[in-house]
Amino acid sequence: MTEPLIKKRHASLAVFFSLISPGLGHLYVGKWKLAMAIPFLLFLIPLFMGGSGLIFLSNGMSVVILLFAVVYLLVMASSFILARNPASHVLNVSQKWYFYILFLVVMAVLNASLVDYRGRLFGFEPFRIPAASMLPTLRVNDFLMVNTRAYKTSEPRRGDVVVFDYPRDTRIKYVKRIIAKGGDHLAYYDKILYINNQPVPRESAGTYQTDDPAEQMMLYMETLDDISYGITLNSSRPAMDAEYIIPEGYYFVMGDNRDNSNDSRYWGVVPRDYLYGKAEYIWLSLDAETGLRSDRIGVRL
Repeated sequence: MTEPLIKKRHASLAVFFSLISPGLGHLYVGKWKLAMAIPFLLFLIPLFMGGSGLIFLSNGMSVVILLFAVVYLLVMASSFILARNPASHVLNVSQKWYFYILFLVVMAVLNASLVDYRGRLFGFEPFRIPAASMLPTLRVNDFLMVNTRAYKTSEPRRGDVVVFDYPRDTRIKYVKRIIAKGGDHLAYYDKILYINNQPVPRESAGTYQTDDPAEQMMLYMETLDDISYGITLNSSRPAMDAEYIIPEGYYFVMGDNRDNSNDSRYWGVVPRDYLYGKAEYIWLSLDAETGLRSDRIGVRL
């Protein structure tokens, strides 16, 4: 009868492995079933939050982060306790270095495969704002929570802030506001927006100071249908007068920073199928100099 192979399991190493990849620490201590179950549990968290719609509450992303943190801590604590149990020192077939490598490779492949489909799979996806075309509504380094199922059961509305595939290169995603939809007549004269021959109501709200101390813009509150939002205009830039008839099944989008936005005025309308999702709220906002912009967290769009 072959004697069982006994080799001490180090608790600190089990915790380190769990931190690298949840489940790896449990594989190290010989609990291969738990090692397989833990990544599945982590997968269920965003699946539940997206499917239930809880992620779209203003603190939804905070709940997801908290749940992940709790599970990570429990996983590390569990691997630590199991490693200190002498029973884990009796090695089984799963406690081989090549199984650890295989586990890491499988997890890496699964994670990479999910990247391109996470929005459709979970029903939500976070995005970071890299440019200032949506000032004052969105600032650089605002992080958005986007509902990728919003338009599966309902129609896009004028005033919605949407993420969509850029028509000239669908590998790139843009974020803009829907201004007009199929059948609308849109005109833009002297920086005033007209929909179906009616001016879109707006009121002056003073000035808007950008991050550049030398640049100050005019701030207005515009109301499109029943949605109100801020827009900025730069008096030093000329108006881009034009009229458009929006084809059925297409949407005309513009940035709220009207004089500094690459939008439908330059490259045309967006097909319905290119709409990726509706921006719901800002879940995180960072400033390069001052750090966290806490006043923007949870702002609805």
